Amino acid sequence: MKVQTMQVTLRYEKVRTSNDKLEFSEVLSSFTKSNSTQKLDTQETILDFERSGEIINFDFFLLKHVKEKILNNINNGLHRTNSVNISGKTLKKADNIALLVKDIANYLIFEITETSLVDISEAVSFCNKLRFLGTQIAIDDVNHSEQGLALVYALRPEYAKFVLPKNIFEYNKFFTLISTVMAFSPKTTIVIENIETDKEFYLINDLLPFALMQGYYFDKGETFVSGLRYY
Repeated sequence: MKVQTMQVTLRYEKVRTSNDKLEFSEVLSSFTKSNSTQKLDTQETILDFERSGEIINFDFFLLKHVKEKILNNINNGLHRTNSVNISGKTLKKADNIALLVKDIANYLIFEITETSLVDISEAVSFCNKLRFLGTQIAIDDVNHSEQGLALVYALRPEYAKFVLPKNIFEYNKFFTLISTVMAFSPKTTIVIENIETDKEFYLINDLLPFALMQGYYFDKGETFVSGLRYY
């Protein structure tokens, strides 16, 4: 598939403890049309990539730039862990990814997204190879599909990420699912995304004081590279 030329901005969104200590940073992407300030819908762009299979090329494009940033950090004495989304379609490229990240693996968390259909056997193989190098694994948006929970059962990830519902009527199901994950995989660290208000922060801080938190409540993120051209 020939992808339209676009510009990519990469930024960090920090994942913090309840006492505001930085645990790691997630690398997020945003897109604009080249030679224009017109922003593209990031979620729709990623979904288009997944549907076409172009997501594999984009995952490698993203990893190369994250690797460069991590190496620059190390050279400047900064030893920071970053998480990067990895599509289910890219899991089959485990050997290529391992070769690319082997010298920075200790500074990476791969967040497996369940928006594409994930082959569980491919996910297990991917995790075995990347964990051997020192990379950690996260399952993204566990509460958005049954596939997310299936991956938790299969992989026992270092992190399980949940998106905080905005509808309070979904809270009971939300907290029950978290309890299920904790009971099955007690060594998995829970991360709550989408924290935006004082009320949401104190809710999670009171009910899940051990959980990590992420969202605009803490900051709007930090851009580390912009204007990357992607074809």
